[in-house]
Amino acid sequence: MVDIPPHTLLETDAFILATAIQNVLGNAINFTRNGNIVLRVRQDADVSTIQIENPLPAILTQSAHAVIDNAITGYGMGLKITQSLLNEVSGSLTLENDVENHLTLVKITLPTYVGTLKHVDR
Repeated sequence: MVDIPPHTLLETDAFILATAIQNVLGNAINFTRNGNIVLRVRQDADVSTIQIENPLPAILTQSAHAVIDNAITGYGMGLKITQSLLNEVSGSLTLENDVENHLTLVKITLPTYVGTLKHVDR
């Protein structure tokens, strides 16, 4: 399921954004055995958040930050790389275990662009 509000606008490095979403969604797809993966986008005055939710137990055995901070080859490395890329555009990557709802929540946060888009005829 994809939940994106209308008129959502992000101005950021396209390669970094695409890589971050691919890495996080790829993990969700690889580690989800049953249930749904949900992608949500929320835009506030100062930040935009892309949240990917997938059923546990993807990272249940470790604290969420330990997965990124202690990345080793083959486990957590993609998240470590994603975090480094997002840092380059003043973004962040956070992980949470929502044990009550049996979900892993991965949030990509980026600064929100404030302004208007100009329509360009092609």
